[in-house]
Amino acid sequence: MNLEARIDAHYDELTPAERAAASLAVRNKAQLAGLGSAEAAHLLGTSRASLSRMVKKLGIESYAEFKVLLKGDEARGRGVVGLSTQSIADGYRALLRDLVSRDYRSACELIAAAGTVYLYGSGNEQKAVADKFRRIFLTHGKCCVSLFDVGELEFAVGRFEPGDLLVAISLSGEAESLLSFVRRAQAAGIRTLSVTRWQNNSLARMCDESVYVGTKTVFSDIAPSYEMSAAFYILLDALSIRYLEFCAEKGGVGPQSKAQTPPASAPLREGVTCR
Repeated sequence: MNLEARIDAHYDELTPAERAAASLAVRNKAQLAGLGSAEAAHLLGTSRASLSRMVKKLGIESYAEFKVLLKGDEARGRGVVGLSTQSIADGYRALLRDLVSRDYRSACELIAAAGTVYLYGSGNEQKAVADKFRRIFLTHGKCCVSLFDVGELEFAVGRFEPGDLLVAISLSGEAESLLSFVRRAQAAGIRTLSVTRWQNNSLARMCDESVYVGTKTVFSDIAPSYEMSAAFYILLDALSIRYLEFCAEKGGVGPQSKAQTPPASAPLREGVTCR
C-alpha cells in the first residue's frame, strides 16, 4: 500500500496538523526519502515526536520503514494517486446507502421549529454549501439568512430570537473562530445544528444536533491535495426530501417563518434577506 492509500485509509484518525504534514509528505517524497527524522520533521513543520505518531497512525512501525515506503513510491513515478475513479464511485455508493438508512428526524424538527435559520460556512466551499441550503429551504417556506463573514456574524447576534436556529457548516469542526461564535449563539438562546465530515469534532459535540457526511481526499505528488465536497450537496438533497416527508407526516409544511420580508434594518445583500 503506497503512502496516499495509507493516508486515505487512516484519514479520520489524523489530526488537522497531521493531515497537513501528510499532504506535504506526499508532495516531497524524493526529498524526504533522503532525510533523517529531525530534518524531515522540520520540512513538514512538525516535531520528531509528532512525526513518529503520524507514521504509526499510518500503520508504519518506524521512520526507517517510512523512508523505504517513500523511496518505493518515488520509484513508481509521478502522477495523481491516492484515489481511483472506481474508489470514488464506490465511496458515493456507500454514501447513498448511508443517506437512505437515516431519517434525520431530529435535524428536521429543529429546522421546522425555527423562526429564522441562520447559516454560516467556515470556508469558501462551506459557504457555497450554506448558500445551497438557504436556496433549498427558502423554497420550503423557511426564512433563511446566509452569514458571509465575521461582520455579518456580529450583526446577526443582535437579531437572534428564541426559536431561531444556527446551522454551522465545517469540514473539520475545529475552527476556533466558528466554535467561539457558536458559543455566543447558544448564549443568546438559539438552537444549533452542525454539518461536518464523519469524525469526532468539537463543533458536533457542542451543537444541539449534528449531521455528518463522508468525504474523500485526493492526494497527488505534483499538486496540493484537496477534499472532495460533492457529498455535502448530496446530503442537502437528501435532507430536503426528509424534511418534506417530515412536514407531510405532521400535516403541513411546518411553522410559518416569522418574516418573509426583511426587516428595515436588515442588509439588502443577496443571501441576507428573508424572501
